[in-house]
Amino acid sequence: MRIAIISLIILMSASILFAGILNIVCGDANGDGEVNIGDTVYLINYVFNGGPAPDPIEAGDANNDDEVNIGDGVFIINYAFKGGPEPTGCVEDSADTTIVPLALGNQWVTIVTEYNSSGSVIGTSTGTGIIVGDTLIDDYVWYFLETDTAGVDTSVTTNKIDGLWGLTDSVSNPEVLLLKYPATASESYGLYQATVTVESVSTAITVPAGTFDCHYYRVHVPIIGTLAKVWAAPNVGIIRSEEYTLLIFSTYLSRTVELDSYSLSE
Repeated sequence: MRIAIISLIILMSASILFAGILNIVCGDANGDGEVNIGDTVYLINYVFNGGPAPDPIEAGDANNDDEVNIGDGVFIINYAFKGGPEPTGCVEDSADTTIVPLALGNQWVTIVTEYNSSGSVIGTSTGTGIIVGDTLIDDYVWYFLETDTAGVDTSVTTNKIDGLWGLTDSVSNPEVLLLKYPATASESYGLYQATVTVESVSTAITVPAGTFDCHYYRVHVPIIGTLAKVWAAPNVGIIRSEEYTLLIFSTYLSRTVELDSYSLSE
């Protein structure tokens, strides 16, 4: 089990991030700089035949509904041959629907509480996270988040059309979806051998930084149980997280991280 991925989600609880996406032509699914029937053919191959996805994926969202499917191919045909509306908005709307905002210099302070297997508090500390750099990979700006929540560590993340993604050291699957957004309650998706379930899209969470309306994500594995819980407020970021440690066929709450204060670039 890739517990490192769960740790990456926990590290994110020290941060609030904003994504940057460059050089996207909405509807240009095949990346040739034009929007025409070739993009519909490309989308059909992607949706039905397992062909390559639009790169970046936002480019395929011609009808701007935050999904990439055959409806976008139909939208492109209507635009190219019937005088329908031009594909627009895929970049702007993606930026407006950010679960965890990322910008250079953003800084957050968190309160970390450690527990033993009996539920007793064994320690408290303060953690700090800051965006220290960025890099361009395949037309996405990926941000380097340095945290000291559990020792100094750096995670690499970006926001895409479907939520917050992390960059890992896996050769076969280096990019993973951490927090899906937009999302619906009860929706689930895979995170390597674990499953992430969106338990709620409107849960009020109060922490030292204030009260926030959050999406609630639970990371779990059948039989073993819950590995992590994350509450994140759109356009604010992760407000609270809980990390669970494995026992034999069970887990216990071993750490909570709560947002204490933060400073975001405008």
